[in-house]
Amino acid sequence: MNAQALPIFELLGPLIFVIGSIYVLSPMLPLSRSWARILVFAIVWLVIARYLDWRLYTTVIPVTGEWYQIGWVWFCFVVEALALFDALILYLAFLRTSNRHAEADSHEVRLRALPQEDLPWVDVYIPTYDESLDVLEKTITGPISLDYPNSNVWLLDDGRRPWLKEYCNTKGVGYLTRADNAHAKAGNINHALTKTNADFVAIFDADFIPQRNFLMRTVGFFTDPSIGIVQIPHTISWHESLLGYELRPGRGELVSRLKRSDSVCVQNITDIPADIGVVPQPKCPSPSQTVSEVCRADDRSQAIQMGIRPRRIPTVTASVRVEAPSLARIELM
Repeated sequence: MNAQALPIFELLGPLIFVIGSIYVLSPMLPLSRSWARILVFAIVWLVIARYLDWRLYTTVIPVTGEWYQIGWVWFCFVVEALALFDALILYLAFLRTSNRHAEADSHEVRLRALPQEDLPWVDVYIPTYDESLDVLEKTITGPISLDYPNSNVWLLDDGRRPWLKEYCNTKGVGYLTRADNAHAKAGNINHALTKTNADFVAIFDADFIPQRNFLMRTVGFFTDPSIGIVQIPHTISWHESLLGYELRPGRGELVSRLKRSDSVCVQNITDIPADIGVVPQPKCPSPSQTVSEVCRADDRSQAIQMGIRPRRIPTVTASVRVEAPSLARIELM
């Protein structure tokens, strides 16, 4: 078929269909419903399957030429197929969702009704190395503005900067440093775990800012004995007034959107990410024992990477038991 002989509408038809699907049909679909996500999945992968059929039987198998020419065509096709397989895994993950918004609401209501002395204590860690004050000022302001009374904010400075220590003192924030930078961020957190003793630990990257109700909507999940870590999504905000507008309760979109969150991931403690989470702070039976020594072998690489050192084997989570079950992904809408 000669493309030059086709009408302009037929040439542009596929492009119009894709743009229309993205910008017209997608906003109309209730993607929180399973049937809508399955519909999108089916349409996308039927189109991809038809494309792969054309790609293989029209542009790959019939190719002729030298062996290296044929090999290059097949190599390009295999790379393309692997990329599509990676996309397939992502689409399958999108199909696995559940709504925990109501549960987060109930946890927040329950915690707000408790006397202050009954709330568990949380240590908020902010690991840093060379970030400037322009970045750290916003991150520090977020945790000290949390509406959770039993929390301590700790800046973990691997840059050992005296001016930053003075700044933390003016803000009432704890400052921790160490003699070396062994094991980088994981080692920094490991060191902090030996200096603090709250019931839980919340970890924020140096450029993350939580909403004020972050702890009120996450700590309550740990009443479930199978939960070892709560991870929430983050959003990118381009507002310049982070210290004013966005830190007021109920306004703006901050890094930790739990009021209108897309997902909350509950995982084994050995899967703790390097970005954000509220993590039980257990204790080891001995000072030298790490999480990798009490977790099952197939979890060790992740445990060592993060380097969390528990102070005890918790009885309320499955996170550091030898046969710790894998925990489920949950979502808040």
